Amino acid sequence: MNDNNYWYDIKDNDGSISIERKLKEEKKEDIYEVEEKHNRNWKPVFFVLPLLVIIPFLLALFFNSSSTNKENKYRTFMIYMVGSDLESTGKIATYDLNDIKGNEIDLENNNVLLMVGGSKKWHNFVNEDEIGLYELTRSGFKKEKTYKLSNMGSEETLSNFLSYVIDNYKSEKYDMVFWNHGLGALGLEDDELFEDFLDIQELDNVFSKTMFTKDKLELVIFNNCMSGNVHIASVMKKYANYMVASEEVMYVGSIINRLDFLNDIKKEDNGYDIGLSYVKKSDESISKANKTKNMNLDTTLSIIDLSKIDEVEKNMNEYFSSLSIENNYKDISRARRKSFTYGDGDYTYDTIDLYTFTDYLNYYLDNTSKVNLQDSIKDAVVYNSSTNSFSNGLSFYFPYYGEDEYVSAHLYVFDKLWNNDYLNFIHEYVDLSFRAKRANRAGGENILLLKNDVKYENNKISIELNNSEKEAYQSANVYIFEKNNDSYKLLLKTDEIDLYDNNLISDDLVFLKSSNNEIISSIKENGLFKVYGVLNDSDVAIKVENNNGYGLINKVFVDSKDKPTGGLIDFDDENISYYSLKYNNLNEVLTDEWNENITRTILNNKINDISFVGNNLNNYYVLVELFDINNDVFYSKLTQIK
Repeated sequence: MNDNNYWYDIKDNDGSISIERKLKEEKKEDIYEVEEKHNRNWKPVFFVLPLLVIIPFLLALFFNSSSTNKENKYRTFMIYMVGSDLESTGKIATYDLNDIKGNEIDLENNNVLLMVGGSKKWHNFVNEDEIGLYELTRSGFKKEKTYKLSNMGSEETLSNFLSYVIDNYKSEKYDMVFWNHGLGALGLEDDELFEDFLDIQELDNVFSKTMFTKDKLELVIFNNCMSGNVHIASVMKKYANYMVASEEVMYVGSIINRLDFLNDIKKEDNGYDIGLSYVKKSDESISKANKTKNMNLDTTLSIIDLSKIDEVEKNMNEYFSSLSIENNYKDISRARRKSFTYGDGDYTYDTIDLYTFTDYLNYYLDNTSKVNLQDSIKDAVVYNSSTNSFSNGLSFYFPYYGEDEYVSAHLYVFDKLWNNDYLNFIHEYVDLSFRAKRANRAGGENILLLKNDVKYENNKISIELNNSEKEAYQSANVYIFEKNNDSYKLLLKTDEIDLYDNNLISDDLVFLKSSNNEIISSIKENGLFKVYGVLNDSDVAIKVENNNGYGLINKVFVDSKDKPTGGLIDFDDENISYYSLKYNNLNEVLTDEWNENITRTILNNKINDISFVGNNLNNYYVLVELFDINNDVFYSKLTQIK
């Protein structure tokens, strides 16, 4: 599965790669490439001792000299790192491993074991033709064992790692770090070579055969995107005390540091303490990137007390069993659409925040059982570092945007793990949704069209919906284009359109216009005009308020995921320039696969010279985009404004 949208190679040009090469060149023996070597330059010494005494003595001396790492220690960290395209394309695994300093970690009390593979190319000590198991020494990672090249997205490879560590590194406490892509509630550890990943049932199968069924891991850290969901927590509650994971994607790069949390571990730390160190290291890096690179990266890491997940699941099942889909399908769908879907713009894996969804649904349906569910979520999420208001530490799977194959894949895995009220609810919702979508496409149309045409008069857009369109209506957008030969330039996009009886009406169409009569692309959401652009490599919105017909523009930072298809703006003190996107129109129906041609216009005037214009529209076209409760999209015909 292609998961490329979930990482970002953020470089600060600090010379980390060249320094790495320099270190390797200076070493007489590269510690990263050392195999198990048992050749020792010793000569036979002849004593009058029985042969059966001296041979065991020498063998013990020999093996102890190369295996001092296997003495009992207080804690053992296991890192299961599947490099995938993160490493082959972006060197991200190399950056993260460089953060682990053997000479700064308390190796007297801690073992650090690393299993690596699953990438077409490594930019460090790892050989892509094998699976390597390494032990951290004061000088760096030393190869402990080699396995033939195998699938790190398989049960067998993970099982081999856990078994070897448990058998050879005895400790009072064990901790686990998973490193790779995350696939939401479906799984993690996507192997680039074998195009396979560990689904959550495979994860369960592996751990169910280990000592961790009785003596639990102190902490499991998912250094993966979108793993902070109740389904992975439900699996890991049987094998670990605490879990750290992110609801949203995790940004990575040369200036994002997380694994250096190992440098600060103290013997007295428990799973929560260590998890908190990891989260704070991550948050510090994100904050630094935002400040030094003028970025606006989000973070949604949380620490989950897995002993509290049973109560979350109990209340979750009670909550969903109380919802009648047959009677409340529309309201449930509206609450689902309103919920933010994690994935940084890629909605494939359909996870949303569990706590926030109950709030949204309560707007339509007053359900008292939400209180118990929300209270249990608060108890389970013992630390939440989210930088947004809608992420409360635990997400869950609710299929809405994902293609049929992804929905089927999720339910196939879930059905093998659980039989509960939540899963029955999801199955029923999917059945109704699929049934409605099949009905919409009964005629075999690729593009779904609204039955009636758009009308424009007196600066008001309207379109009449038939009864089925009205019953299924969820939300809508209005687009205004200017025609130029065979292409259409987007002038305005607004969600300010409401349903009155059977008519969708937008009666506040306003365009931004500069002093030299150039019309600027804009978007209107929730009563505010926003023109999106770039300021010092950050996404920016202009907040425009209507003040006697003139625009008062204030710069407001927004998340990049909120950036629409409107124009882009560059600021230079008081002067601006803007970019307009043009869309080719072949069938007089615009879809989400518009072809983009970008043109730039420089406005050598002050920002305060921007004014509003809404009349005298010539050669302009309007399009209405309607979303229904099944997440099907309908388009009106592209209609000329006359």
